[in-house]
Amino acid sequence: MSEPKNEIIDISESNAIAGSNAIYNKITDPIQAIQVMGEMIWGSGMFGCVKPEQGMVLAMTCLAEGKAPLELAKTYHIIEGKLSMRADAMLGRFLTTGGKVKWLVRNDKEVKAVFIHSDSEVEIGCTVDEMKANGVAMGKSGLKDNWRKFPRQMLTARCISEGVRLLAPQIVSGIYTPEEVSDFSSQDKPLPVAKQLPSSPVEQVVSVADPAGAVASRLDDLLAKYEPTASEYLVSKSFLRAGQTYRDLDAMTAQRILANPSKIVTILEGIRKESL
Repeated sequence: MSEPKNEIIDISESNAIAGSNAIYNKITDPIQAIQVMGEMIWGSGMFGCVKPEQGMVLAMTCLAEGKAPLELAKTYHIIEGKLSMRADAMLGRFLTTGGKVKWLVRNDKEVKAVFIHSDSEVEIGCTVDEMKANGVAMGKSGLKDNWRKFPRQMLTARCISEGVRLLAPQIVSGIYTPEEVSDFSSQDKPLPVAKQLPSSPVEQVVSVADPAGAVASRLDDLLAKYEPTASEYLVSKSFLRAGQTYRDLDAMTAQRILANPSKIVTILEGIRKESL
């Protein structure tokens, strides 16, 4: 029997059966699957992920909803580190649960619509002038770029979010649209958090923006002192072929190792002690 850690989720296969739980039912270790799948999502740059943890949150959502990552991308996106739901996906879910929308006004200055769900009906509207007055559409140098270029779309997203949130809150569950998250983030930036130094040299996380050669340098710092044991171990786990060294690792595996360096260090230290 193959080890759970070598279990690979075939994205192309899962995409072919999007909307079903078939591929996820084969998973024997959900935590490991979430970690692997999350790192793949992060490494691919899907959803706007900039951290492995964000990819893992989305991987958990994939498993919970039984959807492939590409299918989930039609609904969710990460904006400035926050999970958001696309306005069209929000409206789509509203309509499929029996909701109705009548658009009364929709132009670059004002959007107004009537939202109907079950026995409730509400008229929602907003204008660019209102968004300017309350500061939502304003940046440090005047009108924000997205409000200047796409005012109708920005107003539409606001109306959809408010209407759906009022009449069918179970659809959004506290999640906002990307347009809203972008405005919230630029309006109320949190104070910068002081970076905490790692407790040991191995507690470093590789960045997606690492310049060429930085990953190889970090692998050297982490694994060179354990050679040839490190490379032999990676070969035994099928991460490398016979005759290769840790410098031949593919980018995704290297990122996984550098994202949790203490794990492999603990293993290699254990092998070293056993050989003494």
